[in-house]
Amino acid sequence: MKIDLNNIGQLSPGEFWGFLIFPAAITLFCLWAFVRYLRFARLIEDTPTSKIRSAAQGFTELEGRAVLVAKSILASPLSGKACIWYRFKVERKIDTGKSTSWRTVQSGSSAHPIRLDDTTGHCLLSQKGASIHTHLKKTWYGMSSSPSLKSVERSDSFLQYGNYRYTEELITENTPLYALGHFKTVRSTDNFQLRKAVANIISDWKADYQQLLARFDRNNDGTLDEKEWKLVRLAAKLEADDLNKELLNEPEIHTMEKPVKGLPYLISTGEQDSFANKFKWYSRLAFIAFVATSYCTVWLLQARLNLH
Repeated sequence: MKIDLNNIGQLSPGEFWGFLIFPAAITLFCLWAFVRYLRFARLIEDTPTSKIRSAAQGFTELEGRAVLVAKSILASPLSGKACIWYRFKVERKIDTGKSTSWRTVQSGSSAHPIRLDDTTGHCLLSQKGASIHTHLKKTWYGMSSSPSLKSVERSDSFLQYGNYRYTEELITENTPLYALGHFKTVRSTDNFQLRKAVANIISDWKADYQQLLARFDRNNDGTLDEKEWKLVRLAAKLEADDLNKELLNEPEIHTMEKPVKGLPYLISTGEQDSFANKFKWYSRLAFIAFVATSYCTVWLLQARLNLH
């Protein structure tokens, strides 16, 4: 139905409010997007960049380069390009005769965490809950759900066609990397409990009771009295202390994950300034859309009221 003042007046109250909900919902979404993207840009600009070795536990910003977590490098399932992280999507064209749309038939991403290195250490970036942005993003077309070698070769050409659309995002080795999220250092001794370690050691010794007697049965009566059990517990405590000292020498593991309390978790290739500017542009576009949809919503309300 063509929307003009006369048609608006002809709509019943239920039809009018049902129609008005769409521009109103879009207006609210644009406002939410404007606030969200502007907040992301401000957080990127205002959060100081930390070095991994000295970073405080909690919400932290890191900059470095992307490196391999394991020895073997990954290959993207669509183009076969070498990378350390990938995300892909395969879509099929749905043509009803009246409209055309794309339906996702396959998608996925690599499961490994992303490793960020700076001059002081490395940090494993969890993918769970992360908003990952990369400048290595490509879209091309083909004739089957699995891209052929020819379609990959002409992916940079304007001469593309097909009922399938492929989208691939990559992070390659040594790419500049930025991360903003919850930084956490896991030490080998964090979960060490002395009392539990002593109990486990004594339990292991009891499994070979004859050997236990040979070590601690001072009066050779075939049993362990209270004084001898005290020696057992003391020896087990000394062994547990030695184990704790060994764990202290183990390297620390630095990780980053999604923060709590509504803070964002962002991972991006490139420099943080360009990343912040990207969100600024998103916020500007969202604000323009908010103004336009707000005007449309107010115009519809005024037109309805003027006719009644």
